[in-house]
Amino acid sequence: MLFWGVILFFPVLFFQLDRVQPSAWLYIIPSALFEAMYFFSITKAYHTSDLSIVYPLARGTAPVFLLSWTMLFMGEKPSTGGVSGILIIALGLYVINLPRLGDWKAPILALTHS
Repeated sequence: MLFWGVILFFPVLFFQLDRVQPSAWLYIIPSALFEAMYFFSITKAYHTSDLSIVYPLARGTAPVFLLSWTMLFMGEKPSTGGVSGILIIALGLYVINLPRLGDWKAPILALTHS
């Protein structure tokens, strides 16, 4: 999918290259590298772990990282509702990966015994 996206849209970039400000490359290149690292990591995770664990973590941690990074790098001040929503997502990720609901301390204990 990504390969064909590059093939199909490269001509657009090539013919519009003069419209891309040089300072934009400071964002475009790191963004492309992070995207490539993400796909490499997610592919490796899917090959080495269970889909039922990898998929929710891969999709659900994005809001947590987004909140952290925008606060850290952009000085954003999220609303109470926004933070509450992200905390609910994080709690859902925690609960969905429990072996059984009564085992809610197991992941925390596993961290202390590593």
